[in-house]
Amino acid sequence: MFPSITHDDVYRIETPRLWLRWPQSADASAIADFARHKQVAEMTASIPHPYPPHQASEFIRTTRASNRHGTTLELLIARKGPVQSIIGTVLLRFPIAANAQDGEQALVIEPMIGYALHPDHWGLGYASEASRAIIDALFTLTPVPGVTATVRTDNMASIHVLKTLGFIRQQERTSYAPLRGLPYQVFDYRLDREAWHGLAGGPVLPLDWMKPYEWTDWAGAA
Repeated sequence: MFPSITHDDVYRIETPRLWLRWPQSADASAIADFARHKQVAEMTASIPHPYPPHQASEFIRTTRASNRHGTTLELLIARKGPVQSIIGTVLLRFPIAANAQDGEQALVIEPMIGYALHPDHWGLGYASEASRAIIDALFTLTPVPGVTATVRTDNMASIHVLKTLGFIRQQERTSYAPLRGLPYQVFDYRLDREAWHGLAGGPVLPLDWMKPYEWTDWAGAA
C-alpha cells in the first residue's frame, strides 16, 4: 500500500506542465466534462457511457476514500496556468485479492496504472508526463518490484504511452468488461523497477513499506 504521506489531500505532484492532485468536490463538472466522451469511456473498463448524472460526485467520494486508505493513489491531471484546467486522471491501484480469507484484504505486490484524458488533449504527451511522475512516486515511496498495465489491443495511443515509459508486453488475452458488455482483446504490460532505474539515469530508492492479487483495469485513453 501507499504510505501515509499520500493519505491526505495536501499531497500533490508537480511536473513541468502539470499538477497532479486529489479530486475535490468542486471538480465534479470538470471530471464529467472529460469522462462523458464515448471515446474516453470505451478505452477504459471503469467509466460508464453515457456518463450518469452525479457519477462524478460519486467518483470523487470513492477516490478520496481509497486514497485515504492507501490502496490507490488516484490524482487529477491539471494543466498549469493562471487558471488550472482539469484534463484527466491518473491512478495506481493495489487490487484486493478475490480469494482473501478470514476477512483480511490481501494486496497485490505490484499495482496497476491507469489514466484517461479529455480528447482535446490527446497526443500532446500529457499522459506520459503524468504517468512518469506517478511512477516515480511509486518507486520512491514503496519497494514494489514493478508496475503493470492492461490496455485494449486497438488502443494504439495508450500502447505508445506504455512503450515510451519502458513497459514491456507480457501477453495477449481476452478480458470481459461488465460496463462495456463485451469481451475485448487486451495486452498486459509490465515495467520493472530496475528498468526504470536505467531510464531515470539512476536508482529510485524506496523510502519505506507493506504486501500482496487478482483484478484488472485498462490503462485508458491518451
